[in-house]
Amino acid sequence: MSTLLLPLSVAAYVAVNVAAVWLAGLLILPSGNARGVGLLTLTADVIFIAAWYWLLLRLFRRDERYHQTAAAILGCTALLTPPLALAAQLVEASASGRIAWLAAPALLVFVAMVVWSVLVSAHILRHALERPLPICVILVVVQLISEQLLVSILP
Repeated sequence: MSTLLLPLSVAAYVAVNVAAVWLAGLLILPSGNARGVGLLTLTADVIFIAAWYWLLLRLFRRDERYHQTAAAILGCTALLTPPLALAAQLVEASASGRIAWLAAPALLVFVAMVVWSVLVSAHILRHALERPLPICVILVVVQLISEQLLVSILP
């Protein structure tokens, strides 16, 4: 069953992120180049996530759990991306002064969504690796930092 869920989760993850890139291109970055950069980032992100979890499961000798873990991570991330993206847009809009009165609540919602997202991924990883939650939280944070570093070196 998880063999079927992985392609569906990848498709959902890509669809949600393509929609986010498209909307950001319409609402925030009107240049056509922004969409191309966003799609390059999305492709690198999917490859990185797939490789990261494959490597972790391999290191902890849990290879047989790859499809299930990757499907769960990508599926949950697809579900959490829209509210996280909305919170990020609110933070950006409030920082630019367009809706300055919303700065503190927007930042609070954004931080809460990031923490929630980390905990969801760590919970999935905890079951996949059979390791304590704090270790899995650290692994997820390392993943997020590594992803940001990867994105920062892309054109």
